Amino acid sequence: MLNILALVYRDQNKYKEATDLLNDALDIREQALGVEHPAVAATLNNLAVLYGKRGKYKEAEPLCKRALEIREKVLGTTHPDVAKQLNNLALLCQNQGKFEEVERYYERALRIYQSQLGPHDPNVAKTKNNLASSYLKQGKYQQAEELYKEILTSHDKELAPARHGDPAAGQSSADPLSQDAMGHVRRSSSFSKLRESIRRGSEKLVSRLKGESVQPIDPNPGMKRASSLNVLHVGERPPVPAASPAVPSRNLSASSQNLSPSSSLSSAG
Repeated sequence: MLNILALVYRDQNKYKEATDLLNDALDIREQALGVEHPAVAATLNNLAVLYGKRGKYKEAEPLCKRALEIREKVLGTTHPDVAKQLNNLALLCQNQGKFEEVERYYERALRIYQSQLGPHDPNVAKTKNNLASSYLKQGKYQQAEELYKEILTSHDKELAPARHGDPAAGQSSADPLSQDAMGHVRRSSSFSKLRESIRRGSEKLVSRLKGESVQPIDPNPGMKRASSLNVLHVGERPPVPAASPAVPSRNLSASSQNLSPSSSLSSAG
């Protein structure tokens, strides 16, 4: 209950009240459940989100790292929820200019998503976009360009069967609104915001390569980038066992709740 009320306060920009409640919830959960319980990780993550929202990245980072350690121990090092926590940690480090760590965290998250959820899972594209953004900030234009191309090429290939009514995709041209087709439509819709973010990043990249002047990058990008940090365990969902590589689970990407119109820090409840 304290966690839910804290999230309400956070959404009302009552950060002090939200922080106090989350610290109380953390103490209660540690005493009642133990310091390595998934619910403790969720609260630690929420605190990290809140500190990140307030620009207190140094305070947020150790909380996020502790949440990561708990998730790794409870769920396994290749669980998709671990990848989400890695994305959170990467963004917190990026806001502090720790780009070597940023790349390491994003790359590890990317490997987890690709192996557990498949190369076409939306989280793969989101993480590649985050990593490409990090490359741009470091002036690594070639690496950023390669990632942008990978994202767009993968998405176009994924939608090709639905566009052409490929029977192999479970969709006949006579039934364009089959379940599979609707799945493609939903995925295409969810990808639109990310694609727009990629388009803007690509435009910046092209301008820089041409030596043209571009608008300076926001000094506080952490709260303004789409799909950077995902919300974890909203609504007190019970932890899901680590997925087997042979049968990846797609319900592990818990619902997302952005902290600003175009960004996402991971909050659990």
